[in-house]
Amino acid sequence: MNHPVVTIALCLVILLPLAAVTSTLSTSYDDLRTLPSSNPVVQSAVTIQAHFGSMGEPETLVISNPKGDLALAQGTRAIAALTATLKADPAVSQVLAPTLSSDGHVAAVPFTLGVETSSPQSHVVVGRIQAALAATARGLGLPGLEPLLAGDSANTHDVEVQVTAVLG
Repeated sequence: MNHPVVTIALCLVILLPLAAVTSTLSTSYDDLRTLPSSNPVVQSAVTIQAHFGSMGEPETLVISNPKGDLALAQGTRAIAALTATLKADPAVSQVLAPTLSSDGHVAAVPFTLGVETSSPQSHVVVGRIQAALAATARGLGLPGLEPLLAGDSANTHDVEVQVTAVLG
């Protein structure tokens, strides 16, 4: 390199505007908002929302307790308390009956959100539900009890949390 200062200056002239533009971008996982309203996928999602109150696949509250049997009285109380916490959130539009695993260590509680799966609102809702469930579980005092969320909204929320943590 015969002219390192010129090379560095040229690189900065090219790269600094690009860096400035990328700092203004926001991450979005809201796939439907990127499509025109005339798109059949968008139209079907809007129709589902209007008639069923949900635009995404059902989510699942997974209640895990490898140290205890959820079929016993203490476990059924924990399932009831966590399900009540889930039902108390205004964005939860439907909660179905829990299903218990054959070994009694895991219960699954399907539910639907009244918000679009990858919308910014669903990210707020999932974070709020996760915090409320964790607080309820701590209050129950059962060692090993862990409420987890599974489904499209939960997955997208967790990806966003990880990307934000990496990018800072």
